[in-house]
Amino acid sequence: MRVQATRAAGRPLVPVAIAALAAGACGGSGARANETTHPTSENVPVQGAVAITQDSIPRGLTRESGAQWAAARRMLMEARTVMSLGGDNDGGAEMFAAIADVEVGPDGEVFVLDDQYQEVRVFDAGGGFVGKIGGVGDGPLEFRYANGLVLLPDGRLFVSSRGPQAKVFVKLDGDGWVLDEILELPIGVRGVCATGAGRVFVTGYKRDDNTLVHELAPHGGIARSFAPGYRSDHWLLQMQMGEGSVGCVNGPDRVVFAHSAFALVRAFDADTGTKLWSANIEAFDPLPVYEGVDGKGRRYVRRGREREWDVLGAVHPLSSGHLLLQSGHADAAGRATTVRTYLVDVETGRGAFLGDALPRLVPVRDGYAALFEDPYPRLELRAFPVLEGRPELSRPRRDIPGGKRRATSVAVAAADHERGPNGE
Repeated sequence: MRVQATRAAGRPLVPVAIAALAAGACGGSGARANETTHPTSENVPVQGAVAITQDSIPRGLTRESGAQWAAARRMLMEARTVMSLGGDNDGGAEMFAAIADVEVGPDGEVFVLDDQYQEVRVFDAGGGFVGKIGGVGDGPLEFRYANGLVLLPDGRLFVSSRGPQAKVFVKLDGDGWVLDEILELPIGVRGVCATGAGRVFVTGYKRDDNTLVHELAPHGGIARSFAPGYRSDHWLLQMQMGEGSVGCVNGPDRVVFAHSAFALVRAFDADTGTKLWSANIEAFDPLPVYEGVDGKGRRYVRRGREREWDVLGAVHPLSSGHLLLQSGHADAAGRATTVRTYLVDVETGRGAFLGDALPRLVPVRDGYAALFEDPYPRLELRAFPVLEGRPELSRPRRDIPGGKRRATSVAVAAADHERGPNGE
């Protein structure tokens, strides 16, 4: 799917810095004399890594796993729209500026984080506006750089921020959503996920040990860190090349990290931090970064000025036991980004290309939210097809639920949509 380049949201397919560069890009300049080009070969290992192929089916899956992968692909492609939110009515609750994230609660409530307004808008299962949380500011009930939502198993709403702080809200009868606690963190969060047991993991560059994934302590701070960062002795390269997204998978708990700037995806055991697999996306063309020393002996880092490049935007677990990856292919000349979607087997890291017809997606338990920007920001909640009579879809996959990047459901919203406004 091709969309116009615009202001980045919380889980962008083209980060803000790269999108800004696109406007002035005028052709590839290449590396200058004595410059090192990044990512380097030691940071994108081929040995031991499996492939996420550009072919239409993955390579190396067993017959059973291949059938399950194909069934999951059909699920994504056959999902039907059960609710739409977003419009161009000036000042209305459905007028979004930049949708950063979406969650759906067990009772069908829909939570939409608007990156520009810095508020979470809440809608009921029928799409009616209920209220909002936050707004731009530094007060306890306001947000600054909020970028992600997670509904925790205990019903609380976790709102992450690119600043070193997260806020947790709880719903009280008669009072709506109120602040429960503020979590102070030693890093700026770039992505967030949670397991079914409520363990919260975030991604963000931690300079003292160059790690990228961190499990949060219950009331703030970091309990432990893993996922080694970019190999370089330059902290700026470590930080820039360590940008990425994270997804949590249940049963057993695993955390998947995908680098934004190059084609490396890694899965880790959530309990030990041990790497389980690495995967490279084939035919992924990253924006090069060059490192050198100027005439005064000062080290510098600069980005290339390419006409086209790829950025990995998001990694999401699906209830089928697979991962959904989406990247953005930027075209500086046309100032547009093509969204490319991949489906990956969570056990092995093997996957394949689904095409560029799907928009940016945020999965929920029984479907996903499809996000659009043209002609105005809006979303569609889409439900997966009924599973009865299709054993390849309904068969449990080694007890792997969808992972609580999204452990909620659109089933209630779909049922409410079918009944109509009068419950009929």
